[in-house]
Amino acid sequence: MHIPSQMISSSLRGALLTHSNFTAADLQGRDLSRADFSGSSFRGANLSNANLSGTALRNADLRGANLSQAILCEADLSEADLTGANLSGANLSQAHLCRTNFDNADLSDADLSHACLLNASMTKAILINTKLETAHIRKTDLSVVTRQAVDR
Repeated sequence: MHIPSQMISSSLRGALLTHSNFTAADLQGRDLSRADFSGSSFRGANLSNANLSGTALRNADLRGANLSQAILCEADLSEADLTGANLSGANLSQAHLCRTNFDNADLSDADLSHACLLNASMTKAILINTKLETAHIRKTDLSVVTRQAVDR
């Protein structure tokens, strides 16, 4: 089901909208916390400055999405595809990132402290000033990442 941006209220806090279509939706600054969007498509969507804390985005399609400055604390992005997504300045602390695809994603200035990255892929990801201290990183592909001043 495709949901047009203009039909979405400023808050979807706690909503249950699994397998929904938010492709190219403008959700900038919206409160989407504690919602379940598992299996949904946010391909090319604008989620900058959105509150996605505690949100379930398991197996979601977030390819090319703008998540700059988004709050994703304790979010579950297991098996989500964030290829080419902009996560600059995003807060992913304590997020579940198992088998998550961050290939070609921009994670500059993002906070991944205490996040769990197990079998994730970060091939060609940008990790400039990315906070990775205390992150649990195991079996994660960090091939050809751009890293400068990591763990500030």
